[in-house]
Amino acid sequence: MLPVRETGLGSRAGGAGRSRGPATGSEPDAEHRLREDATVVVPGAEAPEVGWRTRVRLVVDAEGRAGVHRYRSSDVITDLRCPQPVSGAMDGIADRAWTPGAELVIAVDADGLRHIVEVAPPAAPPRRGGDRRATAARRAAAHARRAERVVSGSGRAVQYVAGRRWEVSATGFWQPHRDAAQRYSDVVAEWADLAPGATAWDLYCGAGVFAARLAEQTGPGGSVLGVESARSAVADGAAALRDLPAVDLRSDRVERWIAAQDRAPEVVVLDPPRAGAGKQVITPLTAAAPARIVHIGCDPAAFARDVGLYREAGYRVRELRAFDAFPATHHVECLALFERA
Repeated sequence: MLPVRETGLGSRAGGAGRSRGPATGSEPDAEHRLREDATVVVPGAEAPEVGWRTRVRLVVDAEGRAGVHRYRSSDVITDLRCPQPVSGAMDGIADRAWTPGAELVIAVDADGLRHIVEVAPPAAPPRRGGDRRATAARRAAAHARRAERVVSGSGRAVQYVAGRRWEVSATGFWQPHRDAAQRYSDVVAEWADLAPGATAWDLYCGAGVFAARLAEQTGPGGSVLGVESARSAVADGAAALRDLPAVDLRSDRVERWIAAQDRAPEVVVLDPPRAGAGKQVITPLTAAAPARIVHIGCDPAAFARDVGLYREAGYRVRELRAFDAFPATHHVECLALFERA
């Protein structure tokens, strides 16, 4: 069971140890305000601090050894003894040579099958140059799609949430904690509380785990619109949710997608990347005036900054739950329910 703790950001939450300080000078005030608003009403059971991680990404050094980068360094630590991965995830990884410069993705799915995918080294960037064309070429090289080689398993991980089955890319995003997707989606469903026929948005929707829970509430007469930049995740979600006529998942930039919408939602759910949603998303989102917003964040400083943006737009924190989703680390996953003040 994934525990939930009563906490303000910056405090210790369960097994979450050191809390990172704010990243910018504008965030301490937002973090302080969040402490004042934070309320958590649901206690959770204790969760083990070992054997919880189902996905691991490793780098390969120049000698073909798999490992992890030392904190804030390009050095590779090849000692793979770690209590976080589920049993069997790391078996045999240190015993073989891999492609130097590659990455390894290890995913153990809900059926217990281990998938190992080697992601090819990135293409060599163009020579340095100061002109705009050279800068664009380097940026394109850094984000170019890299070849993948399935070493073990199928490369397609099976996951279950709320009785529904997903088959997703082993190299794509899925919550690393074995219980996280279920627990978060339960909270989203509780807080969304949509009426049949309602409209909801699922921003940064991934494979549509939250969209599925929202569609359960709206029924076929409602509308659940999701947007995600990763096309492969949208394709996986569309396949998993093809029996839900209310769901429509699209691949696009979130801020551009919001600008194109002509129907206001009753509820918005968003689970942005670690950097948070920021003003470019929260400003048009709140302009649509949804009655409730469910925001999920894994970085306390970015989360606190976004809370400040919601407050400036006339929303208040109705409830906050902080999950110890990364036991024995300083990371905390925060879920907040906002309502118009």
